[in-house]
Amino acid sequence: MPRVLIAIAVAGSVVLIGLLTSLAVFVPPPPEKTVTLVWSYPEMSTNIVFNIYEATNLAVPMTRWRIVTNVRTLSCILPVGDGAHFFAVTASNIVTGLESDFARR
Repeated sequence: MPRVLIAIAVAGSVVLIGLLTSLAVFVPPPPEKTVTLVWSYPEMSTNIVFNIYEATNLAVPMTRWRIVTNVRTLSCILPVGDGAHFFAVTASNIVTGLESDFARR
């Protein structure tokens, strides 16, 4: 088998890592799964952010769902793993600290 010299260049110098007797092939990870959430809100303001909550089990009370992000827009794209994922959105005023009830649709 041919030998392959593996080296890493660091700030202009070369550090020898070693000699391989076989060639390794890089396999990229599979593409990430995502979900796009879109909603409407009647009172847009620079003081409003939308909190996105997620759960993987509907038996968990919504008050115990974890917050995954907050955004200032009316949509977002989130990574998801395998299995079921459930999402809810609230509107929050960053000045007053008040947060709406969970959206139900």
